[in-house]
Amino acid sequence: MTHTIPFQLFLKNVLSLDKILDGSMPLPRETFGLANLCKGVKDMVRHSALPGVTIETEYEESAMLLRGAAMQLNLMLLNLVSNAAKFTTEGRIVLSATVLEETAAGAKIKFSVTDTGPGIPADKQRSIFEMRSQTGGLVSQSKGFGIGLNVASKLAVLMGAELCLKSPVERGMGSEFSVTLMLGKAETVAEVEKAADILAPPQGLRVLIVDDGKLNQKLLSRRFTKGVFKDLRWSVEVAVNGEQALEMMEGGSEFDLIVMDENMQETGGVLLGTETTKLIREREEEKGKGKRAVIVGHSGNCTDEDKERGKKSGQDWYVSLPINPSSPLPCRRS
Repeated sequence: MTHTIPFQLFLKNVLSLDKILDGSMPLPRETFGLANLCKGVKDMVRHSALPGVTIETEYEESAMLLRGAAMQLNLMLLNLVSNAAKFTTEGRIVLSATVLEETAAGAKIKFSVTDTGPGIPADKQRSIFEMRSQTGGLVSQSKGFGIGLNVASKLAVLMGAELCLKSPVERGMGSEFSVTLMLGKAETVAEVEKAADILAPPQGLRVLIVDDGKLNQKLLSRRFTKGVFKDLRWSVEVAVNGEQALEMMEGGSEFDLIVMDENMQETGGVLLGTETTKLIREREEEKGKGKRAVIVGHSGNCTDEDKERGKKSGQDWYVSLPINPSSPLPCRRS
């Protein structure tokens, strides 16, 4: 199986989220439709709700193609629906997209997630967007409102808007989180068809983390298996150096995504990440047409020379890591 460019863009968005949140990387602009966005969110969280609670979508059927931070909007809505599912024990959760204004160049759209849960006390409504640990990192609370709202609020600001809260919604119950965005319009149907996979990542992928750092192993594994990714059922294995990764593949293991550290000498390895990548690509060529893993190289120093070396070795792209451990998305409250 050869993965599509939209799938690679999806992964790149996930791995680049820290830089987007701290403002060092601009928000990407992608093409999407309201139906694809809402249906994609519902599909990813359909197993999150408790028995007796339904997740519904409401949106205008439209041929209008939008341009904006599709992946980040997707992650924000996933987080809000997952949060609602955590605390709603009966009734329903509704994700809606309402077109408020439309011009030839763009549209103003209100996205909202409404639930029939217990509601949020007035004295807690401001603080739920600002919860932090004593060390400054974001924290989740077993009985609180969680890290997802903080990050969702940051994403809204980066998109030029504000995440708003209304609670109670009706009869002393329920909450509504909403954001109103000005989005541009795309020009061709082909654009939205190409971008559709970004909002509907595949399920059951196998991920290999090749890294000698225990912290990176932990954070990368968490990034691809927890939170909203839990429903995608991605599995993660770890190799502490290039030699071990190659041994796993010689033993018959195949992976959809490989995240490759460049320097792994601390665990007795000799091969660099780029050298390991070359050997993996040679192995794929020997086996003929079939699965080609997406390989993402990384190091603490991501220079232009690093990127070029990674590209020549056969890596799909090269990023600067480690992941910021205080950046939780994609993540549900725990």
